[in-house]
Amino acid sequence: MSDSGNIVPLNIKFLVTTQPRYELDAASEVWHCLYANGYGEDIEVYFVRRKDRAIAGLIAIVFDGNPIEAIQKIRAYLLEKPWILRYTNKIIPVELATKSIDELLNFIAEKAKLRIGPNDTWKIQVSKRASKISSRRLIERVASVINVGKVSLEDPQWIVNIEVIRDVYLIALIRPEWIIRKKEIASVLQKKKPLEYL
Repeated sequence: MSDSGNIVPLNIKFLVTTQPRYELDAASEVWHCLYANGYGEDIEVYFVRRKDRAIAGLIAIVFDGNPIEAIQKIRAYLLEKPWILRYTNKIIPVELATKSIDELLNFIAEKAKLRIGPNDTWKIQVSKRASKISSRRLIERVASVINVGKVSLEDPQWIVNIEVIRDVYLIALIRPEWIIRKKEIASVLQKKKPLEYL
């Protein structure tokens, strides 16, 4: 990890999840996707650790580029070549990593104004690892700074995605499809005829 002592680097762009023991394989897949889409310089891979132990199945990816633009390019690439994704479960874009709840709230308030339209729907999604923070209280605080659109838990147009790893918040305000999921990509592969990718 970086010498700052943070559990994840604060310049993280993607959080990648995989099954335990397949972290290196998943990291290689995401590295390939980035390289193939023009993000080949200065890609750094961090296996997320707490003290001297890894948090199984978590990888932080750092690269020079906009994570929202990159995730859309990679999604399009994987829909054309879905067989590439074998070990990666999810690729989650990260726009901000911070230890400050105030910085988190300010970021979300500003992004909501820019992205969420008056008739758009949204929801807040919180995932926690190595953290005892109250998800309910965090959601309440975040919801209080979004003053546009309306909540839809079933079919939102936007997701306020917050990944909490120990004391670091990883945040992005994204379209649901901007989280790349292996299951979705695998369903595309099943629909393709074998001759299409031999």
